[in-house]
Amino acid sequence: MIVQAVRPVLNSEEFARSVRGIFAEFTASAEFHEVFAAHARTVFAGFVTSPEFHAGLASAVPFDAIVKAVQHANWSATRDPVMMAAETLSIGARVDKGTQILLAEKYKELLRTKAPLPRFDEVGFRTFSQFDEDGILLYIFSLIGTTNRRAVEACAGVGFECNAANLIVNHGWDGMLIDGSADNCRVSTQFYTSRSDTQISPPKIIHTWIEPDTIDWAITVNGFKGEIDLLTIDLDGIDYWIWKNITSISPRVVVVEYQPWWKADEPYTVKNIPGYWYPNFAETKPAYVGCSLGAYVKLAREKGYRLVGCNRNQLNAFFVRNDIAPDILPEVSAESCLTSRRVTESRDHYRPHVEAQRAAGDWHLA
Repeated sequence: MIVQAVRPVLNSEEFARSVRGIFAEFTASAEFHEVFAAHARTVFAGFVTSPEFHAGLASAVPFDAIVKAVQHANWSATRDPVMMAAETLSIGARVDKGTQILLAEKYKELLRTKAPLPRFDEVGFRTFSQFDEDGILLYIFSLIGTTNRRAVEACAGVGFECNAANLIVNHGWDGMLIDGSADNCRVSTQFYTSRSDTQISPPKIIHTWIEPDTIDWAITVNGFKGEIDLLTIDLDGIDYWIWKNITSISPRVVVVEYQPWWKADEPYTVKNIPGYWYPNFAETKPAYVGCSLGAYVKLAREKGYRLVGCNRNQLNAFFVRNDIAPDILPEVSAESCLTSRRVTESRDHYRPHVEAQRAAGDWHLA
C-alpha cells in the first residue's frame, strides 16, 4: 500500500524537476568539486584500464572502424588526400610543383654556367618528406639527371611522408613503396589512388615485412630490377643489413638514416636479428637501433658509392654511385655530417648505453 501511494509522487513531473534542481545545485557546489577533484581521476583511471572496459570498447567500436571513420571524416572534408597530407605535414614549408620546376632549372643553369653551387643545407625543403630531403633530392637529380625515374623506398610508412612521395606526385616518377604495416599500406593506397596526378598510374604499394633475406625477392617480383634512380631505406632497425643484401637493383642515389651517437671511425650496426622491431628493445636496450654513419660509408665503398652530404639536422645521409658526376658532387667526410647540436646532444645522452651494449657484444663491427 505504501509503494502504491508513493509511486504517483515519484513518477510525477514535479518530483523530477525537484530532484534535478537539487542535484544540479549539489554538483555546482564547492564541496562536490573538491571531492570530485580528489577522487575522480583515480576512479576513472581504474575504470578505463580495466579488462571490462577494453572488451566493451573493442566490441562496440572495432579499431578498423575507428580508422576508417577518421580517414573518411578527414578525406571527405578535403576531398583530396594529397592536399590534406601536405597541409598537415608541411604547413608553412610546402613547395609547390611550379616552384620546384623553377628551382630545378635554376640549378641546371648554375651548373651550365659553372657558377658556385649551393650547399645541401641551403637547398633543403619538405613537401612530403619527413624533413628537408625533398629539396636535397630535387637538387641532386637536377645536377646529375635521371634515367628511368624509378624509386624504391623500404619502410615507406603511410606513403605521403617519405622521400619518394614528392618525386612520384610532382615529377611523375614510378615508385615501389614497401611497408610492413597493413594499415599504412591501406592509407598509402587510398592516398595515391585518390590523387589526380597518380590515380591512373599509382606507385606499387607492397605490404611485406622487410628482411635481408627477402628484400631482393620483394623488389624483383614486383618488376623492379637493374638500374633505378633512387633507393631510400628508413626502417629504424636492421637498415645496414637490408642495403647490404640488395643486389637486384643498382640505384644511382641511396638515402639512409644513420645514428649520431657513433663517431665517424666507428662502423657499428645492430646485429642481423630476424624479425627485428625496435620497440622490443627500447626499454631494455635504449638506442639499440640502426647503424653508424661510419658503417654506411664502409658499406657504400664496397658497393661503389660515395657519401656526398647529409640533411640539415644530420639524420639522413646521401650517397651517389661512383660512376656518376664525381666532379659535380664530390665525396665528403663522415666527420662533416656529425657536427650538429643534435649529434652532440644525442651522443651525450645515448653514448653510455651503447658503450655498455658494445662491451656486452650486442653491436656488430662492420
